Amino acid sequence: MISTLAGAQTPATNLEQVAEFGKHQPIGVAVSGQGRIFVTFPKKKANYDYGLAEIVDGQRRPYPNAEWNQWDSTKAATRFVNVQSVFVDQTDALWVLDPANPDDEAPLVPGVKLLKINLASNKVERVYRFEDLPRERTGLNDVRVDPTRQVAYLTDPKLAA
Repeated sequence: MISTLAGAQTPATNLEQVAEFGKHQPIGVAVSGQGRIFVTFPKKKANYDYGLAEIVDGQRRPYPNAEWNQWDSTKAATRFVNVQSVFVDQTDALWVLDPANPDDEAPLVPGVKLLKINLASNKVERVYRFEDLPRERTGLNDVRVDPTRQVAYLTDPKLAA
């Protein structure tokens, strides 16, 4: 379930449900400056439809399109494998982190990526591949981007040891 706090500026705040997912497990959420809601879902053996969805009228819609969300381990470089984190920066760009580790297994190395999606055009603008990391043992977990400084901050608990 995804909820919003209505009237968060006032002492009497109300929680408003905007979507419910039933058997699907949401793990990341981001909201654009225009109020668009994006949710990530892990790749599991069961109950998987999309890695990234936009919530429209309470319903999940594959984002940026169905092709990016169509599971195919042989096309890991151009499809979502296991979307972990999503973030909207100050320029209203959507950043999508895919550590490419389906069902918490070892990463599919070509699928480890960070995407920048233009929310005005709904198109992938750039894909970062992290070829300088040991992608076969990475576990990228979260991302924040500062476009002013042109810096991305990523967490990776597997490389911390």
